[in-house]
Formats: sequence, structure tokens, C-alpha cells
Amino acid sequence: MSERKIKAVNNKKDKQYTYQQMMERYKKAINEEFYFEAILISYATIEDRLRSFLYYIGAIRNRDINKLNVSKTKKQLRNIYSDFDDSAANVRIDFKYITVKINLIKKTLLWSQECIGKPEDSYLQVLKDAYEGCLDIGFMLDTLEAIEEWNEYRNEIIHGLLNKNVADLNNQIKECAINGMQYARDIDSQVKCLKKKNGIRKTCKIVD
Repeated sequence: MSERKIKAVNNKKDKQYTYQQMMERYKKAINEEFYFEAILISYATIEDRLRSFLYYIGAIRNRDINKLNVSKTKKQLRNIYSDFDDSAANVRIDFKYITVKINLIKKTLLWSQECIGKPEDSYLQVLKDAYEGCLDIGFMLDTLEAIEEWNEYRNEIIHGLLNKNVADLNNQIKECAINGMQYARDIDSQVKCLKKKNGIRKTCKIVD
């Protein structure tokens, strides 16, 4: 594993301070038309909120992990991940990538909608109850789809900026920067629902 180039936050107070500072930079970037910086912060916030969602459904033991690593949940979540796509059965689930985080969350949401009756597995029952009890599943699915489309635009900027028509780029970039942060807030609203009672982790006795 490569060594970190930037020191990570080490407690909740440190994380809150970093978040506060980045939100201030985001607002300044929007106000002063530094939209590339605003998109960067939006993207990072989306990534962070998706990772928190995975944490609160018990997919990862702590937020620094990039793979399914909770013995009580990883088999069940991998089965859900592959059930919707046979080609994904042997694919590594690597949370370094935003598309993987989105795909796993989306598939658990779809599973909860399609699951009729009581699952045999206790974790899956807890997951289903939590989704049905506190999430707006349709809203969450719509938000994830919007993020996927937004991320395609972001990728075109990051990986091919100097090959883009400047007039078209300038026409869309402010909206992209604003929408990205709104999507992050939409995900956060659902994370807060899961976090409120931390029901999945407590019931399944998942500790950091």
C-alpha cells in the first residue's frame, strides 16, 4: 500500500474542521467563478457521503477501507452485487472507485424493492428494515443516476479539458459545479437517516 502524501484527519473534530473549511472554499469558488475548484470539492463530498452510506449499512468496518471487510455482511453484499449482473460475480469490489460505490448501493436498494417476504439471513432482514423504515429509496436511486451522469461530465473535464469547446464548457460548468454539491447533500440526507439510530451496525454488532 502506497504511503499517504497528505496527513489524514484523526478524529471527529478534525474531520468537522476540514469539512467546514472545504465548504467555505466551495462557496468562495462559486462566488468568484472558480468552477473547476468547486467541481473538485463537490466530487470529493459526493465520494465522502457515498463512503459514509457504505459504512452505515455495514459494508466496511471503518471509512478508510476500500473493500468489503465485515465478515457478517460481505458475503451477502457480494451476492447482491453479482445477482444483478452475472459478469460481476468474480469482479473485485474496490471502493476506491466512485462507480463501484454507486453500483453496490444501487443494487442493495433495488434488492430491497424486489425482496418479497422475510429474508432468511438476519443481516439482510436488518438491512431491508432499515431501508424501508428510514430511506426514500426512489429518491436515492434517482440521485445515484444523476450522479452517474454528472460524473461523466466531470470525467470529460478532468481527462480531456484541453480538447473541449470553450464556449460549450463555459455554458455548462457553473451548473455542473452547483448540481454536484446538491447531489452530495441529497446523499447526505439519506446518510443522516441511517446514522440517526445507527441501527444496522448496532444490531449486527459491527465495531470499528
